[in-house]
Amino acid sequence: MRMRESHKQEGLHSDHVSFTHLGASALLVLGVSVTLFLVGVIFKLLEWRSSGTEKTEHVELERILYFDLWRVLCVALVVLSHSWEGYHEQNFFGVCQWVLQYVTIISAICFARSSTGLGRYCLRLLMFCGLGTMLNWMALFAIADEAIEDPLRVSFQMAYILCLVFGAIGVSPMKWLLKEKKDLNYQVRVEMRHGLAFLPYFMALVLLMPLVFHSSWLEQKSLQVSLLRVPWELMESMLLPCSAVVAHFFLRDSETKAWIGWVWLALLQAGRILNAEPRPGSEIHLLDLYIWSGFIYFVPLAYQAKIGKAIAQLWLLWAVPVALLVGLPGAEPPFPAQYPSPEVMKRARFYFVESVFILAFVTIPSAGKQHTLVIPQSAGPTLDCLNYLSLAAFCSHKAIIDVVQHTWR
Repeated sequence: MRMRESHKQEGLHSDHVSFTHLGASALLVLGVSVTLFLVGVIFKLLEWRSSGTEKTEHVELERILYFDLWRVLCVALVVLSHSWEGYHEQNFFGVCQWVLQYVTIISAICFARSSTGLGRYCLRLLMFCGLGTMLNWMALFAIADEAIEDPLRVSFQMAYILCLVFGAIGVSPMKWLLKEKKDLNYQVRVEMRHGLAFLPYFMALVLLMPLVFHSSWLEQKSLQVSLLRVPWELMESMLLPCSAVVAHFFLRDSETKAWIGWVWLALLQAGRILNAEPRPGSEIHLLDLYIWSGFIYFVPLAYQAKIGKAIAQLWLLWAVPVALLVGLPGAEPPFPAQYPSPEVMKRARFYFVESVFILAFVTIPSAGKQHTLVIPQSAGPTLDCLNYLSLAAFCSHKAIIDVVQHTWR
């Protein structure tokens, strides 16, 4: 049930709205987000309390400052694009082709290389998802915006967290199969414990699904999706990682295995070029990239170091053609990732540029410090602080933008 008609007349002129005027969807979103946040906080507190008495297998890994720097930059551009939608719509500096893609790749590789289990990782992600959704909800409630009834509009940027959650679920079997374990029994016990704590999150997500598929925001964007297309796209996405893992175990030669990632990426991008998949196709594409990135961490690409060295040293030879393909701001198609062009050549142009950016990002670090620009270790504390600030900005920026824009109006 929507907000009462009498309140709609006051709508944008009211400074607050009573809980009695809220519909079931708004209250359900609030309840789910609060639950996500509180369960995550409680689990974290219990984990800290028991950390001194239980056996732990936490391994201190070397920080990748390269990832820290790009993560901060990408989050800053996400905040900018939500502050001024024209920045994204006009695809300034090709942001549609690398910003979320880089954040996704960073998240995937960090999860693949860490000793953190799936349950703990997802609990932490969904805790922040609940926090950001709560902040968005409170902002819409404070300005009496009817969008509070729409789950997708309330979650907004935090819905991206679900891509990371489902991507981690896809990468986890690869961690178990391809990463050597010193104590498999202990790992199974940890995963079971975290899995039980993760169960309420899945139940909350299931409750939200009917609201998402019937979202008025999707209707306004002419993006109403069928219940058949999304499962079909997800099934297609799962086919590639399953085939890659099977090929990895059947192929004997490690040099041959190194070509699996190349074939996977080629098929992944070819599917996006040959078939225009509107939202949530763009989100499913990020999920595909997450799982692919996790795989190539364990099975690096063939000639990865040589290609990274070539890209780093001959950057001008590929940067100029890519800049021409990106085009000037305002060039068609606008929002090409979320609303793909019906023309195959325009989609090919978009995903070719995306592929170049992706390959540059994952191969250049393999070239070695002597062939790349090295971030000094002294920058570590600064980047650490900026990472915390970027996390806070990602969770809160949409709520702040909504309140500020409403105040200015």
